Amino acid sequence: MLTMSRYKPASALHFNVVIYSKADLDNIEIKNQYLKKLNFDVFQSSNSRGNTINLAAIDLVEKHLIAKTRSGDSEADYQLGIFNQQLGKYLKSSIHERFAYHCFCQAADKGHSAAQCKLGEIFLQGLEELPDHPAVFKDLSCAVAWLKIAIEQDNAKAKYLYAEHFVKLNIHTEESGQNNQRDTFNVLYQRLINEAADAGYAVAKLKLIELTQGSDRERMTALVDVIDLYKLGNESLSIEPDSALANEYLEIYWQLHIKEMENYMPTRPVLI
Repeated sequence: MLTMSRYKPASALHFNVVIYSKADLDNIEIKNQYLKKLNFDVFQSSNSRGNTINLAAIDLVEKHLIAKTRSGDSEADYQLGIFNQQLGKYLKSSIHERFAYHCFCQAADKGHSAAQCKLGEIFLQGLEELPDHPAVFKDLSCAVAWLKIAIEQDNAKAKYLYAEHFVKLNIHTEESGQNNQRDTFNVLYQRLINEAADAGYAVAKLKLIELTQGSDRERMTALVDVIDLYKLGNESLSIEPDSALANEYLEIYWQLHIKEMENYMPTRPVLI
């Protein structure tokens, strides 16, 4: 589907740590748990300690992830992409994020639903041009295509993104035509958001509360789950930790909390 020249991954520190034996890593279930744990351990520690990151773990990524990518393993491609994307954010390095894009392309071509969803996200925004590396332009048709492919594999985040970025747009555009077409889009929008929420995607649960005009207290409860989602990540949903997003939702939470406190503050009596 998509092809790109291969980029060199980040150079690593030498740090000889073996968590599982080679025989264990040949077991697909154990191996996938290990790959995910490696990424989550590195960047959870980064989020919890501010500017601290376990750089020594890069060597583990090179030894175990890259070895698996060479054997055609889609999960290894995806995890290597996540690692470089997170490292790119931490180091403010666009080249790491570009290498992550290449890894997602490799994994998506092999049928990895989380990588397909990632490509949908990337095409919603695009990637800047770098020396010797052309820009990845914002392309809504490519974003739709990848998100739909991920939805076919029941990816919860892809359902939410497709509903928010494309189905909602059709509901509110004049080109959607007659009322029955808008109704069709409304039904599709509600179904996708509900399915994403039922799968445990906390952002979709928050959206449902907003759609049903739930109370501020309900929104605050849902926001706690969203903050935890981006602070800690979620392996089963393939959501990696993202401290910037966690802080954005934390700000919304505190705004609601302050509003709630103001409503409960007793009014001062007027002195005559």
